Amino acid sequence: RDGAECMGCSVVEKGKCVRCAGGHVMQVIPTTNITRCFMCDDIPGWTDADSNTCAAYTGPAAKPGACAGGAWPPKADDAPFQGVRPSDACCGCGGGML
Repeated sequence: RDGAECMGCSVVEKGKCVRCAGGHVMQVIPTTNITRCFMCDDIPGWTDADSNTCAAYTGPAAKPGACAGGAWPPKADDAPFQGVRPSDACCGCGGGML
């Protein structure tokens, strides 16, 4: 396959992207419920009130439910710290710098 569905994808199974390439993050577009890989960087130096970085929301040791599968975080986990929410700062939570 080719086209917008495959941009940034490193593994395609049964016509669907299952893993993004380096420098890309898989995100669900909430208004369409479509999943795509986007080029992205987390905002450097961002932490939440407990000094967690974006890795705590999106990495292998992520909090349960936080930004799971590239989705925006649940409202309870999207609290702003110094005016910046995980959904603003972290690629895997729908934010970051594209």
